Amino acid sequence: MNHLILRLSGFMYGGFTSVIVAMTCRGGHSEAIISVALAISAMNYYLIGKLTLKKHAMIDTLTKAFNRLAWEMDLKRRDRQEMAVLALDLDHFKSINDTFGHVMGDSVLQQVGAVVRQHIRPADVFYRYGGEEFVIVLHDVDLQIALDRGQSLLELIKSKVRAGEQEVTCSIGVAQGNDLAETFKEADQALYLAKQQGRNQVKCL
Repeated sequence: MNHLILRLSGFMYGGFTSVIVAMTCRGGHSEAIISVALAISAMNYYLIGKLTLKKHAMIDTLTKAFNRLAWEMDLKRRDRQEMAVLALDLDHFKSINDTFGHVMGDSVLQQVGAVVRQHIRPADVFYRYGGEEFVIVLHDVDLQIALDRGQSLLELIKSKVRAGEQEVTCSIGVAQGNDLAETFKEADQALYLAKQQGRNQVKCL
C-alpha cells in the first residue's frame, strides 16, 4: 500500500530560520520526492539585511551624507571617469560652537546636510569628510558647470542655514578631472585659497 512520510527539519542561516518540508511518496517501484525549501528566501533576507547594515555603517547619522569610511572606500576604487569635486568648509564653525554650544553646531550641520542633499542630483555623491568639511562629487560636468553649482550651493547655505538668528556661510573649492584622489587634492587647495582670500566664496586653481 502506498504511504506518505512527512519530514520536518529546520536550520539557522545568518539569524534566519529556514524550514524544509520533505514529502516522500513510496509505492511499488516508483518514488517521488517533493521538497519545499525556504532557504532561498531566508538567504535573500540575510543578504538584504547585510547590505542595509553596510549602508548604514557608511552614512553619517547627523547630516545623512556618506561618511569618511565611504569616502576612503571610494578612493580605493580608482575609477577613472570625468568628474568635478567640490570641497566645502563652513566658515567660522568653531565660533558657532563656542558661542551657541555644540547642540546648535549639530543643528547647523543637519541644516547644511539637508540643503546639499536637496540641491544635488541623484547621480552626485555627498560626503561628510570630517568636522565641518564636506565633499561633493559631480559626475559628467565640466569645470564651469561645477563652479556654477558651487556658487548656487554657497548662496543657498547663506540664505537657508542659521545658527540662531545668525547666518552661516561657507567656502568652496572646485576642481575637475578624472581621478578622484587627484581631483580632490586640487579642490582642497582651491578651498584653502577661498578661505585665505576672505571666505564665503567659490574658487578654483
